[in-house]
Amino acid sequence: MKANVREFAGRFFDKSLDFRVRLFNVLAAGGIGISIISLIVNLSISMWVSAAVSLVLAVLSATLLLFTYKTGKYQTGYIVTIVTIFMFFFPVLFFTSGAYTGGMPSVFIFAVLFTILMLEGKRAIFVSLIEIVEYIAISIIAYKNPSLVTWFATEADMLADVLVTTAAVSLSCGAVLFVHIREYEEQRVKLSEQNEQLKLYDETKSTFLTTVAHEIKNPLNAINLHARDTAELLDEHSFDIDTMRQNQ
Repeated sequence: MKANVREFAGRFFDKSLDFRVRLFNVLAAGGIGISIISLIVNLSISMWVSAAVSLVLAVLSATLLLFTYKTGKYQTGYIVTIVTIFMFFFPVLFFTSGAYTGGMPSVFIFAVLFTILMLEGKRAIFVSLIEIVEYIAISIIAYKNPSLVTWFATEADMLADVLVTTAAVSLSCGAVLFVHIREYEEQRVKLSEQNEQLKLYDETKSTFLTTVAHEIKNPLNAINLHARDTAELLDEHSFDIDTMRQNQ
């Protein structure tokens, strides 16, 4: 069992993988876990449609995890996850599992977090805003049209769904933040080490230039001294230029 866990972690969470790839794998694994937990809870309270949707989500999350691992097409995996799971299946699950009275609002937070971390720049902001607008819209629709919602049979069922789903989402988000913060700390340490190395290189360069300048200056000082002595001798004695020309 431990060997299988280590093998799984080595394949999907190895530090040599790109940061976003590891985050995607963490979130995909979290999605599988949340879907399985939701499946168990829905089965226990006889919400069969929600259980079926949760099962589909678990299978789809696992498929995406394996697909991206085998092909390396992570951007495709990101887009498929956002469009298919977050924008389609999550709203369906929302209406089939008590709407805003259950744990789905916390799952929506999970979806927005995933989108912000996986996409880049303005696209991440744009898509996450679309998700937020969609989730607000379906909440209003559920409120205005309660007949569209499969409500919980008892308050105890509602509480169980809220507690279990919130706990699962919290663990998944916590795992993501842990990976993100650890990555940040590792990068900070590497940057600090590189800065120290550059500082050492700079000090070595300064020492080298000082030594070279000193060694160059020494012969120049000697030449300057001889030139000055020669100038003084020329000032002290007069020379017969014609005689010097004859002796050439």
